[in-house]
Amino acid sequence: MHNAPTASGAAPRRALLLVVDSLGVGALPDAAEYGDAGADTFGHIAEACATGAAEEGRSGPLAIPVLSRLGLVHAAAAARCAPVAGFAALPAPEAAWGHARERSVGKDTVSGHWEMVGQPVLRDWGYFSALTNSMPAELLEELARRSNVTGFLGNCHASGTQVLEDFGEEHLATGKPIVYTSADSVLQVCAHEEAFGLERLYALCAAARVLVDEYRIGRVIARPFVGRRRGEFQRTAHRRDYAVPPPPGTLLDTLTAAGGSVVGIGKVPDIFAQRGISRAVKASGLEALMQASQASLQAGGDRTLVFTNLVDFDQEYGHRRDVAGYARALESFDAMLAELLATLGPNVPGGVVLSGHTDVVPVDGQPWTTDPFRLVQRGERLYGRGTSDMKSFLAIALALVPEARGQSLIEIQNAIAARYSQAGRLGRVIWIPVGLEVRDERQKRLLDVLKNDPDLSACDSVLETPLHELKTVIRDKLAPQKEEPTAPSPLERIYLVYDQRDEDAITPIDDYLYDLGLEVKHPLFRGDEPAIRADHQAKLRVADGVLLYYGAGDESWLSRMLLDLAEQPARGRTSAVYVAAPETREKTRYRTREVDEVVKAFAGFQPELLKGFLDRLGGRRGGPNA
Repeated sequence: MHNAPTASGAAPRRALLLVVDSLGVGALPDAAEYGDAGADTFGHIAEACATGAAEEGRSGPLAIPVLSRLGLVHAAAAARCAPVAGFAALPAPEAAWGHARERSVGKDTVSGHWEMVGQPVLRDWGYFSALTNSMPAELLEELARRSNVTGFLGNCHASGTQVLEDFGEEHLATGKPIVYTSADSVLQVCAHEEAFGLERLYALCAAARVLVDEYRIGRVIARPFVGRRRGEFQRTAHRRDYAVPPPPGTLLDTLTAAGGSVVGIGKVPDIFAQRGISRAVKASGLEALMQASQASLQAGGDRTLVFTNLVDFDQEYGHRRDVAGYARALESFDAMLAELLATLGPNVPGGVVLSGHTDVVPVDGQPWTTDPFRLVQRGERLYGRGTSDMKSFLAIALALVPEARGQSLIEIQNAIAARYSQAGRLGRVIWIPVGLEVRDERQKRLLDVLKNDPDLSACDSVLETPLHELKTVIRDKLAPQKEEPTAPSPLERIYLVYDQRDEDAITPIDDYLYDLGLEVKHPLFRGDEPAIRADHQAKLRVADGVLLYYGAGDESWLSRMLLDLAEQPARGRTSAVYVAAPETREKTRYRTREVDEVVKAFAGFQPELLKGFLDRLGGRRGGPNA
């Protein structure tokens, strides 16, 4: 974060998020499912350097003094539960550091970036898994017809540079674009920038974007190149990604809606389909990307986030398995980072967020020195694995947490928690370290308020205990409570959730449920967004059953509704997804464990298909079908 004084004397709030694409520090539990068992990019590069196996253009152990000082090596050692080769003695890190396990399914670029800003992808993308003849013939035939080309070359798993060597000359001779894929959910198209035409390539990729939706493919990438013969072909800076738009509500959306600014550098704007991006800056190459990032950070106004993906690490070295090249790039990046930090100055509050764009080992079954998700106090700081996340840090750094005149953040948090407690929705746990001594008068007043709060309810707790006892208290409070028998609900409430375009299509279901004596609630579609959102959340909380009608809405709409459902838990609620026309390959294969039942009704409404949903509803609630 960069806070330089403005002309008015106030410090503008700015943050820089650098994604070191593909730099991982260990393997997740599902790595083997993606052919990545034992993956540890940073550890393996460091080992190669330390053993003399990465001497091309450099020499000796990996030299990254700035990244080491910031805590990268500490994070890698903690993640792999072993020292990192070539780093025998390290000083204590000067920055906060950590490693995390992502929630998203898969390992695609889109999933990782979306999760960084608050939208994890909980269902896997589609992939073209076959190593040869990777894309279906019918897909390529339709794409050729729509794009007026005679066919395609490649159609395989390959690196971008290798397909140019293998098919570049044939492409120039025949005019056929080169298509290929990788372990990502992606369709990539190569064509000569001059002979084929840049705009023609973009139009072809836009057509492909529409066609691959049926296959749940995350991105289509246009890969223009220049050169006349093998050995001379080079990709240009005019790459363009055509990604599925993220669901609304990312940190980028929140920041821009609050009057802030998001500057996307390199491929970041395309990854988010331009959503939540205030300004896009094109740059190619590690040095140019870093220069654009620094310039955008220095020029940004108040509440500016600069978001950069350093794609060269993956594109130029990772895919090619160029260990020495990757090491050279890391050492160059380290020097550029030193220049960036020197420009910011030593007294700037906050920090620069560095992300490896991958995640690490499981929390279970590892020789950790501390329990996962347990806070540990060391000096004046609290440390923990799994206890914070990137988007929250950025949001606070950019002051998206509402501010009140004369109130600190903890006072605001306490006031909000008190309101929830008084409404009976949540209880507060206020923890004060034993023997805490404060000198600041404002802190003393706050402690007095916390200890003698007149608004404390019966479900609130004020604890002055050692830190390790806090874990037990929280666990006990979160433990399931024994339920007293309750009388059957006299009226079953069904929340029928659907896209506005399906208002007519859901009529038979609405009538059928109402005729059974059920109270059917519908989404609001008119009014301001906060009111619509609050109504939707309230109906999810009080419904005895939720039926998600998956018709005209796309997969991102359904994913958003399932997230809403998960975020509004209700004891005893029944849920189902009703998959309706139009029938697509995606819908035919649809399945999920996030609801009790999936009903597929492409031929129109059939009452018997709802029997399982209604039986569960009656059985759980003691309703009319019990």
